[in-house]
Amino acid sequence: MNVRFGVWYLGRLMERFDGVFPLAVASYNAGPQNVGMWIGDRDVPLDEFVEEIPKAETRDYVKKVTGYYRTYVALYGRP
Repeated sequence: MNVRFGVWYLGRLMERFDGVFPLAVASYNAGPQNVGMWIGDRDVPLDEFVEEIPKAETRDYVKKVTGYYRTYVALYGRP
């Protein structure tokens, strides 16, 4: 049941952040309100945004998850 909820919740976050995976992953870890505040009205490249995430735990989490996702896609293709 927890996996189903996690998948559902990540799907909702993907919708909220227009399919931008790193933003959805950051909000999964730190909450969508925090990510919304961090983004604000700024228009910065995504990699720069990730480097500027104020919470080290979330910054590292986003880097790890997106890295693992890239590896998965390279091995198995897009889900």
